Amino acid sequence: MLGELVGRMVTGRLPLFNRDQKPSNIIVSTSGDLVVVDTVGVRALAAMPRERAVARMVASALIEPAGCGVALPKTFATNILAGLAPSFDPVALARVAALVSSILREHGDPTPRINPLG
Repeated sequence: MLGELVGRMVTGRLPLFNRDQKPSNIIVSTSGDLVVVDTVGVRALAAMPRERAVARMVASALIEPAGCGVALPKTFATNILAGLAPSFDPVALARVAALVSSILREHGDPTPRINPLG
């Protein structure tokens, strides 16, 4: 579902980028949809290449849990990318995956300033 949300954001009528697309800023609504609840970091996707924006949002979804000591299932990142598949051709999706890996390698300490778990 997270991949689908990101895909809809960057391919919508007004393409959007969220510089803070971490799990603590997303909730599941009563209808079962994912909703961004902290929209301060949401901007029009103007200057940033779409694949780079997607990779940054996917990486944020992986960095925060790691920094809070939450072990994600090995399939978590793969499932996010699979959710993006309707919005991206396979070559673009492979580039996004490579960018995510690069962002994660270069990120450094993932510990958030404020731990959303308490």
